Amino acid sequence: MQRRYGKILSELTIGNNIKNLKYAVKGEIVVQGEAIRNEMMKGKKFPFQKLFPCNIGDPIIHGQKTFTFNREVMAATLFPELIKSSSISQDAKDRASYYCKNTGHGGVGAYTDSAGLLFIRESVRKFFQRRDDLDANVSHIFLGNGASDIVSTLLNIVFSKPGDGVNFHS
Repeated sequence: MQRRYGKILSELTIGNNIKNLKYAVKGEIVVQGEAIRNEMMKGKKFPFQKLFPCNIGDPIIHGQKTFTFNREVMAATLFPELIKSSSISQDAKDRASYYCKNTGHGGVGAYTDSAGLLFIRESVRKFFQRRDDLDANVSHIFLGNGASDIVSTLLNIVFSKPGDGVNFHS
C-alpha cells in the first residue's frame, strides 16, 4: 500500500529531543503548592494561613504591589512623550529611551522581526554568555510570548504540511 504523504511522524520516527520535551508550566513548586492546599483543606495546620498560586496569572490580584518600574518603562515605550514628563522615574525614562532608540522607529508597537528585536536578542545572547559561558549565535535566538506561544510555534514547525501528524498507536 502506497502512502499518500511522505514520511509519517510517529513515536518511532520522532526525535528524542521532542520525545523528552517537558512542558513545565506545572513544575515542582506548583505541584507542592497544590499538595499543601489539599492538606490545608483537610485541616492540617501550617505556619501560614493562605496560599497564593502565582504560576499563571497576575499576582497583583493577590495583593502584591504593582511593578512600578516595569510599568513606567512599558508606558513610556508605548507613548514616548512620557519620557519628557515628570510622571515617571528617571531610571524608567533612561530605560525607555534606550528601548525607543534601539527599535529603529522611536518606540514599540510596530511589527518586529519574527525572531524578536535584534538588540533584545543580543542582550539575551550576552546574558547566556555571562551566565553559562555559552557563545550563542544571535541569529539562533528566537523570542516568544511565553511557553504556550513557543510550544505552538514548535508544533507549527514540526507539522507544516496537510497530512502531518503523530501516530502514537503504531
